[in-house]
Amino acid sequence: MSEGEMTLKDLQSQYMDLNTGMQELQKAMQTTVNANVVMPVEYDPELKKRVALQTPYLEFLKANGCVKSTDKVKVGYKIKTNKTRTNFMLEDDSIVEYTPSEFDKRIAYMKILHYNINIGDIAEKAAEFDLFKDDLEDGLIDMANTLDYTLLEGSGEDADKDFKGLFNTISTNTFNLGDNLLTKDDIVSLVEAIIEENGYPAGLVCTPEAANQINDIYFPGTMKPLEYEIVGGFKVTGIYTAAGNIIPVIVDRHIDNTSGEKIAIVDTSSIKVREFQSPTVVPFAKTKLATSQSIVQVITAYNDAEHKNGMITGIAKDEDRKTKTKLGNISFNILGTDGKPVAGAKVSFTDDDNNVFKSGASNNRGLCEMIQVPYGTYEVDYDTVPTGYTKISVADYEVAAADSRVSLILTKN
Repeated sequence: MSEGEMTLKDLQSQYMDLNTGMQELQKAMQTTVNANVVMPVEYDPELKKRVALQTPYLEFLKANGCVKSTDKVKVGYKIKTNKTRTNFMLEDDSIVEYTPSEFDKRIAYMKILHYNINIGDIAEKAAEFDLFKDDLEDGLIDMANTLDYTLLEGSGEDADKDFKGLFNTISTNTFNLGDNLLTKDDIVSLVEAIIEENGYPAGLVCTPEAANQINDIYFPGTMKPLEYEIVGGFKVTGIYTAAGNIIPVIVDRHIDNTSGEKIAIVDTSSIKVREFQSPTVVPFAKTKLATSQSIVQVITAYNDAEHKNGMITGIAKDEDRKTKTKLGNISFNILGTDGKPVAGAKVSFTDDDNNVFKSGASNNRGLCEMIQVPYGTYEVDYDTVPTGYTKISVADYEVAAADSRVSLILTKN
């Protein structure tokens, strides 16, 4: 190894003290013999898409402007409390004074994420594809997944330097269901509690199982919930609140559910992610047979107004979901043999147990609906045929989707 080169082991030991280590890391990158090949990573569109699919909470924070760069090794901030209100005052009223001693000051320490790449010279020359690029993409995906998990659940043992994560910072608005299923009242209560604390529910992040229960609550019997686009091309489920806004539902598999399923409702104005160094390829030891490099990212996060967020824990898993009846909605378009819409027609479905489901009357455009019909095969008939038309026999119809469209024809007399 030539003079000035640095191994990954050297990096880990030299920069364990993050208070001064970040500045030394930057200096080392500039002075090392191989500094000319220190390379900030550029994501191609396909790689960005793969990362976004696997790290939805991180992508949600990016879309809401929560992830920003910084040149500070330690990020200082103050804990915000729900005590400040905007009030009218008279010209001769005294202005309330605050001193720095009244602030609850905190420090967010940076964390170094790294992913090692070691490629043998012979393997690299013999490969029929770019080994470094392949390992680099694997590393970037792995680092993004680690960061996504850490933003949710935290990392580290030192309380003062802990990258705590969303679920470990919320203490004011918390509900434990005690191993019961989630209800709409639970979600509404949490939203109301956050609003009472002057928070704005900007997103709901949850486990896949909790998302299924939300889907059962807000879209019963369907498999196609409302889609909500957060930013170009990034779509998630959304639910409407009583206030009329849409809360995107971020389903993230990185949430730890070992103690039960859980959800958190987030006010993104309180979540700050600060990146000292974006993912960068740093060269280390060169042996006769291999080249060792590392992807390094330096980042931290904090929640400066936890009272604007909330969480529900202790959600039971719905073991009966697989046996629950799925329901579908059918839209009918009824025309006469003359090609014109038929108004006033009503369609009926009858199952093998003689249960009958009926649509409403078709409107002037020949359109009507039948809703909440259990999946299965039905005999199709008409409950009402308008004067001037004769029904035509229709084959049995299978309801097998949340939403479907059916065109029917009546003979024009």
